[in-house]
Amino acid sequence: MKKVADILTRGAVAECSSSDFDFLTPQPQAPIDPSALSFPATKKQLLRRKRNPPAQPSDS
Repeated sequence: MKKVADILTRGAVAECSSSDFDFLTPQPQAPIDPSALSFPATKKQLLRRKRNPPAQPSDS
């Protein structure tokens, strides 16, 4: 990978530096919301959520 970065920074790609091609450093990603991966809620599920809201964390 270093050879590719060296070739690109020598002039094959304009205005690039080797840091532009640092693929080994992991990029931060936002956490995935599990509810975004599910199907839309049915009427029955919505009614159940309304009757049983999620528990709130206590301060004690």
